Amino acid sequence: IMSSERFYRVGRTHLEGAVTADEQKDYERAKRLYLKAAENFLLGIRCDKDVNRRTTTIVRVKNYISRAEAVNSILEKNKSKKGKTKRAKSSSNEDDEERGFDKIAGMEHVKQSMREAVILPKIHPQLFTGKRVPWKG
Repeated sequence: IMSSERFYRVGRTHLEGAVTADEQKDYERAKRLYLKAAENFLLGIRCDKDVNRRTTTIVRVKNYISRAEAVNSILEKNKSKKGKTKRAKSSSNEDDEERGFDKIAGMEHVKQSMREAVILPKIHPQLFTGKRVPWKG
């Protein structure tokens, strides 16, 4: 079993590469690395016992995924300019789902588990492919 620290460290390495690629306008590489960073941070969250750090990391992961989606939009826009593809619409309802949890008082750990087990796989299915599947139960 790997510790959360190891996943976080690998995630930070991917994130640094993603930011560098993003600054260099290497959007394909940036998108791939943002998603790998998010993947590693999500794996770290599963192992992390520190509730505050998990909560903070979830917020950061959402930002990394949002940037990956923005980079993907740039890529699609560039492709459509070249006549290869049309721009796809994003179907993220993240804000609506988060507002629903604001109405529930207490039970933070239950809400966090629901976000990780139900909402994240629905909003960002690209993170749950291959051997990494959404939680069951």
